[in-house]
Amino acid sequence: MQDQIFEVENAHDDERFKKNPLVTGNPTIAFYAGAPLTDNEGFNLGTLCAIDTVPRKLNEFELSILKPVSKTIIRLIEFRKKQEEKVIYNKFFNLTLDMLCVANTDGYFKLLNPAFAKILGWSEEELMRNRFIDYIHPEDVDISMKEFKKLRNGLNAVGFQNRYKTKEGNWVWMEWTCIPDKNTGELFAVARNITELKEIQSGFINEKKETERLTLAKDDFFANMSHEIRTPLNSILGFLDLLTKTSLDNEQQQYVEISSIASKKLAVLVNDILDISKLESGKIMLEEAPINIEGIIKQVIHLLSSKARAKNIKLMSTIDNSIPEYVLGDDTRITQVLVNLIGNAIKFTDHGSGESYHNFGR
Repeated sequence: MQDQIFEVENAHDDERFKKNPLVTGNPTIAFYAGAPLTDNEGFNLGTLCAIDTVPRKLNEFELSILKPVSKTIIRLIEFRKKQEEKVIYNKFFNLTLDMLCVANTDGYFKLLNPAFAKILGWSEEELMRNRFIDYIHPEDVDISMKEFKKLRNGLNAVGFQNRYKTKEGNWVWMEWTCIPDKNTGELFAVARNITELKEIQSGFINEKKETERLTLAKDDFFANMSHEIRTPLNSILGFLDLLTKTSLDNEQQQYVEISSIASKKLAVLVNDILDISKLESGKIMLEEAPINIEGIIKQVIHLLSSKARAKNIKLMSTIDNSIPEYVLGDDTRITQVLVNLIGNAIKFTDHGSGESYHNFGR
């Protein structure tokens, strides 16, 4: 660890070393001189040793020889280290799947790794013979030249994309990260093949467009179907209304009223078909108009009483007296909820009665 040459003239007489196994046994060292091997940063990496089996003392010339020899050894060590680093760099440069290159600001490649030829199909000589702009898709030339201008001005270009032509005539999407060397003007760049990623993104976009198209087609189908059902349904409602104005006995009058109510509810269901598409698109709106709760309940009871009688169960309704005669609400939605709830109650009641208690808040 010393900075000067360390010399032991006679190890057999030196208290520090005379019992050392290398002195008492093979190789029976009697003389030792060591010159530190110091690197460029001042660290002592090891020692250049001169030994002899007989005592001796180095003269001035021999001492002067050790220092330059040690410096030569350090240079050889550093050279070997650089060579090893160069081998590692070359392996990385040649084996990496990404495309690495060095280019000049004149628009020509200067150095390319094998990934370029593997991905694009062009040989290294072909790629370096022409300007790299000659391989870029015409639609991507403007954005590429814009990024190239940034590089010539000493700015980095990160994440820009363009398409390169392959030897087979196809196009490969590439994403670039380029850094200029302000001293030499050379451009150091890494490119990655993102063609597969672009195809996946394109597939998502096409799938989204197809979904939107199918949604519109579904909406059109619902609208057309609803229109086709509405026309005869409105005729039925019209004729039932006319029938109520004719001479009918009590039983006929009741049947006509029930048929009219059922037809109106069917009209509501047809409207619900449209509401499904409105709900999906966020366009559904609840109405807010004066409605008579008692009248709605009576209509629902009349509509579902035949189902209850068919199962020999009673269907009764009790309405809270505190409910106002008219409240603000959506007649169609409330009717739909009641029909669903009471219909299910009838469906799952095998005997006895089902009582519907209504207490609608204002």
